Amino acid sequence: MSAYCTLQEIRDRGVTVEAAPDEAVEKAIARAARAVDVFAGRDFLKREATYPVDGNGTESIFLDDRPVVEVLDLSVDGLVLAPETYVLYPDAGYIRLNGARRSIFAGLPGVFPKGARNVEVHGFFGFEAVPPEVNEAATLLAIEILRTGPAEADVAAGSSASTRNAIGISRVRIDEISVDFQYPNDLKAGSGRTVTTGLPKVDALLNRFRQWLHPIAV
Repeated sequence: MSAYCTLQEIRDRGVTVEAAPDEAVEKAIARAARAVDVFAGRDFLKREATYPVDGNGTESIFLDDRPVVEVLDLSVDGLVLAPETYVLYPDAGYIRLNGARRSIFAGLPGVFPKGARNVEVHGFFGFEAVPPEVNEAATLLAIEILRTGPAEADVAAGSSASTRNAIGISRVRIDEISVDFQYPNDLKAGSGRTVTTGLPKVDALLNRFRQWLHPIAV
């Protein structure tokens, strides 16, 4: 499991060693990364992979595993295509045959012939670097996870607002009144079975990345 934020980034948000030792922060970072992956339905690592997909009779194939960093080999019915015969659209995750070189298959009109798993894409998929939205989401989640640790804080009513930056608080007593509260867990199912991290800001940061890793041709 690769981390999406660093210990120093958590410290830079005001989490002191006294509030949370390094070991606790590292565990929270790892847990936050798992929560991000589950919510997004994907990870944010760069990896080499080979995906067989169905040819569809058109000049383009689309992959769910995107972005596509680089295509190393593209083959159709066992024939490896020359790089100049196709164009990669990395962020959109699709490959289109080059219109200027449409007659790339012997006797075929420059489309991916229909077939079951007859197109094979080998390359690098994922992200060269962790997207800033993912970094911010993981940082916020790690801090919230640290806040769920067992602890109590006694504060005066006038300074109660400052506890929003405290770490490890699960109960606050204000003027002799004890109030229990709990920050969200990794993921929750809301109304309509909607998956959420429990933090609306984190959900908003990650929503555009939500996708399942099932390559398809359309």
